[in-house]
Amino acid sequence: MVFKHIAQKNSPQKNIECIFLGSPEAEAEALPTSRMPLLKVYQDHHNLIDALQNEKFIICGKKGAGKSAFAEYISLLADDEPNLFCKFIRQGEFNLEHIVQIGKESGHEIERENLYTWLILTNILKLFADNQAANENDEYQLLSQFLKKNSGYIDIRGSEIKEMVVKDGFEINIEYLKRFFSSKFKKDVEIKQTRAPFYKLIPHLKEIILKVLQSKDEKENGNSYLLFFDDLDINFNAKDQNSIESIISLLRVSKEINNQFFAKNNLDSKVVILLRDDIAKSTSTASADTAKIFSSYSASINWYQDEYHKSFPETELNIRKFLNERIKYAFSVEHLVVNEVDPWLSLVNDPFDKSFPAESAPKTSFKYILDHTFFRPRDLILFFAPLQNHKYRFPLVRNDIHQLIGIYCEEIVNELKNELHCFYYQDEILNIFNAIGSISTACKQSFSNSITYAQACTIFEENCNDIIPRAIFSDLFERSIIGNMGSNGYVFYKHREPRSDTYSFNAEQNIVLHSALKVYCSNKGFS
Repeated sequence: MVFKHIAQKNSPQKNIECIFLGSPEAEAEALPTSRMPLLKVYQDHHNLIDALQNEKFIICGKKGAGKSAFAEYISLLADDEPNLFCKFIRQGEFNLEHIVQIGKESGHEIERENLYTWLILTNILKLFADNQAANENDEYQLLSQFLKKNSGYIDIRGSEIKEMVVKDGFEINIEYLKRFFSSKFKKDVEIKQTRAPFYKLIPHLKEIILKVLQSKDEKENGNSYLLFFDDLDINFNAKDQNSIESIISLLRVSKEINNQFFAKNNLDSKVVILLRDDIAKSTSTASADTAKIFSSYSASINWYQDEYHKSFPETELNIRKFLNERIKYAFSVEHLVVNEVDPWLSLVNDPFDKSFPAESAPKTSFKYILDHTFFRPRDLILFFAPLQNHKYRFPLVRNDIHQLIGIYCEEIVNELKNELHCFYYQDEILNIFNAIGSISTACKQSFSNSITYAQACTIFEENCNDIIPRAIFSDLFERSIIGNMGSNGYVFYKHREPRSDTYSFNAEQNIVLHSALKVYCSNKGFS
């Protein structure tokens, strides 16, 4: 690698007490240079592979739950599997709604559902054309030339597509496609011009895919093709109906292609959509058919398990297994001794206070830390991120953990603010967190560390003039930024919702802040 040789010559003596437990972004862990290689530590704790083998094609989960990590893992498997072909279509690389609007402004009508259909079909064809067997077949060279000639309309990049759409609309050069049809199918494409609107080619693209993926060679080789739509939260705006309609169009098109085209024709191909659960919720009620799509075709990533509050071995919790794999790998890389049965015990003291025997300690170190998180892998990666840069003695003790909590709470609030950008304007987010600071102050002054709904409404009315209190409290509850406290003192947080129940915001109960928000507000001077 580029810097490996330089690093070996110039790096100072490495501190063996610095460890790296992962990157918050899955794409970074999928790189061949990653210090935490995803392929070595990933486990499918939510049986997503089994779900996608059947009718499911939507993976929902909170930001940081591991949707992209799963897709990156499958992509890495495809790199080593000669008959599995996988590709990402990322919203960060293009903005479909922006393309639609550019076309409209330039006098070129571009329908969303046609555009998504085009992207899916051409990218499946590109995966086929790029595989070695197809490259060695002279018949398919014309198909490859067609895809290459129109690559700007297939591998879409925002800066390039704008100029192309303004100049030519979304018209495609079909010279090589016509020659391919003539050679392969012994018939003509009934379009006389050398360029044609992209949507007119959709029936022809389906015919090609049907022919090539049902071929004898394809069936004998057992080839499979997979497209992931990722980063759909980028540029999403819940207050913009066009933004919502764009997601709905993708859902409808993917359902139609997966069911009516791939499945019914026995084609081993699939379109998979990775979607944040808050965006899924906002789109599920926006149209008559979307709720049914989610209930029928989505699989969820939820790391909370009911066993968390029972006498269930912590080592059997999925979130513990997730972290233990990383601890084991990180310690082995640094040649540190690790507890093979439970690597967590090599990372953090349990219990914190050795004066307590483990069975009578108030709370395990693992649960103490989890109480400051939202039960997501990214939370734990962020929590232990400072271990890669600063010297610590392992296992960590209570003082170390308190220091890490302070750093983590600052990071997690930045993540929450970023998450809210899809639903609120910047000044609204600022006002919301000012109100949360005031709620923190009021809770500290209360014997129960909670406040009434009426008190919370007064605080929000003072800070957020243009937001309806009930609506914002429901949203903050769904995000577990706040919770409800029952009359018996039991606290209800959405991220700890049991399988047998559904938690909703209750204005009759008191309001409490998540532990991470309490620490953040305290550190920011709200007292």
